[in-house]
Amino acid sequence: MGSKMVLDRQKSSSTVQSAGNGYEDKMATGMADIFGAEAEPATRTLLKLSVFKLKSDTESMIRADDANLNETSDDSRLLTQRDEDSANVNAHLVDIREASETVYGPDFTRELGFEGDTPRDPVAVQRLGVLVLRNLGSGSTPPPKPIKVGLSMDLGAWKKPLATGLEELAHAIQAVSDDKRDADQTLVDKREAMGRYDRTFSTTANLISHMLRAAGEMELATRVRPSTRKPGQTIEDSKEEIGSEPAQ
Repeated sequence: MGSKMVLDRQKSSSTVQSAGNGYEDKMATGMADIFGAEAEPATRTLLKLSVFKLKSDTESMIRADDANLNETSDDSRLLTQRDEDSANVNAHLVDIREASETVYGPDFTRELGFEGDTPRDPVAVQRLGVLVLRNLGSGSTPPPKPIKVGLSMDLGAWKKPLATGLEELAHAIQAVSDDKRDADQTLVDKREAMGRYDRTFSTTANLISHMLRAAGEMELATRVRPSTRKPGQTIEDSKEEIGSEPAQ
């Protein structure tokens, strides 16, 4: 299902296209009555070109809307996976911190990279995890003697599960970033497509409305007038006051 902004525009586009195709004879005759017989074929040609362009820009807008919706549909899944991977690394870090502090004391825990509260933000968790893993594996922070007799801890046993968790988290963070990049691009494409549609719609709807007026079809002309408040929609579809001036 499309976004509301595009669905509203699509409805008005159908109304204007239908009027352009269905009332072509009325408009061609009306313009010929005012400007002479030569105006009839010119009117028909202009109507066909205008309706074709509106149809084309409407379809482009719908495709751009669908692309944006498809791109954002898996946001929740990717964010959930990232948060789960972050929570896994965070759990490893909490265990390492608690165990190392119990065995070796808070000074050694700080040497591993822990300072303040253990973070919750996925990127912050990743950075702390990389720092702790590096300190665990480098040997630059050899553990002191246990603070209590009989306590011991195999620091090396933490490296593999932490490294695995960090690899998964890095992949998940990158997947979220890539998805956001693609979603941003499809949103830009959608807005550009809507802008093109709005310009074509305003021109085509005004043209058909004025031609219907020329044919004496005042009520029909009012139904296809573009809204002055909601781009890409007719006055009727936008619930705008009928007495408002036509959009220019």
